[in-house]
Amino acid sequence: MYAVIADKAIHYLGSNSDRASLEAAALEGKVVQVDSIEDLAQQLLTSQIADNIESFVEGLSAAAQKVLERLDKSGLNAQNAEQLGATVRDKADRAVAEVRSLGLKSMKTVGDSFVAIGDLLHKASQSDDKE
Repeated sequence: MYAVIADKAIHYLGSNSDRASLEAAALEGKVVQVDSIEDLAQQLLTSQIADNIESFVEGLSAAAQKVLERLDKSGLNAQNAEQLGATVRDKADRAVAEVRSLGLKSMKTVGDSFVAIGDLLHKASQSDDKE
């Protein structure tokens, strides 16, 4: 039995191979030979997965093309790409160092705050003891 699969659907199912070929050509689909309903379901699923992968790759290609166009507009080319990469890495390293520094400074500030609270509580406790 022949099946024509196009646009994630079965468009023809029958024993006429000529008709299946004509249908497939008209719909830009494919003709598959199936022996059972399970085989037909598997062929349909395979076709759907292939279509999904193809559309994902097309979308990825279109996105990559847009990125390349923007890079071309900004004047980025192979000669200055290494320089840009080095600049980005350098800025990223500086940003990481700054974040670490801020983290340490904030930890010190929190520690100093706890010490100040402890001192206040200690003074308050001594005041209460005197009374």
